Amino acid sequence: MRHTVTDIGATTGVEFTGLAGSDLVRPEIADERLRALERRGVVVFREAHLSDDDLVAFSKLLGRVVPLPLGGDNEHPEIQRITR
Repeated sequence: MRHTVTDIGATTGVEFTGLAGSDLVRPEIADERLRALERRGVVVFREAHLSDDDLVAFSKLLGRVVPLPLGGDNEHPEIQRITR
């Protein structure tokens, strides 16, 4: 799996491109992203095309996921839908 990593700002943010949702749920990939998050504070994934299942699984690899008290998606309470 070939992907690129680009710093966004001088001290904050890193962007990953070339990873799909199924790539992100692999523990070794999540470990690398967690280190980037801890180091740069913001991580952006371009065109990752995450399914809701992959998003929740990836989030749990990064740490504890806490559903919001106001509720979330019926199937995935960890996901809060935001609409206009």
